[in-house]
Amino acid sequence: MNVAKGDGFEERRKHKRIDLKTTIEYRILRFVPQASIGRAAPIERTAEIVNISAGGLQIVDNTGLSNDQVVKLRFKLKEREDNINAFARIRWSNFDSHINKYRMGMEFFYLNENDKQIIDNMAENSD
Repeated sequence: MNVAKGDGFEERRKHKRIDLKTTIEYRILRFVPQASIGRAAPIERTAEIVNISAGGLQIVDNTGLSNDQVVKLRFKLKEREDNINAFARIRWSNFDSHINKYRMGMEFFYLNENDKQIIDNMAENSD
């Protein structure tokens, strides 16, 4: 259902979001709160990007993460020859019973300015 801004809806996103289906690899760097003492090996996973903007992305994965966990991301876009590397924080994670997977929203806190511009251009040209 589309709700117009005049109907009490206010868009909070700063960047236009576009649908994108591609693989992403991520490494969990920090757990919040820290539940164990000592160092554990980094956890690496592969998931699927659902949508992306210059501010963040949504993925689907078999396992959910807690809010504020920090992850290192690596993914490929057809508009760029090399992999994109970024760091993000988990903002939300919910189980989707329709697909039997977790959907997670990640907000970039480090994304190269050139990569941010590529994503913004993709979004602007998606209409």
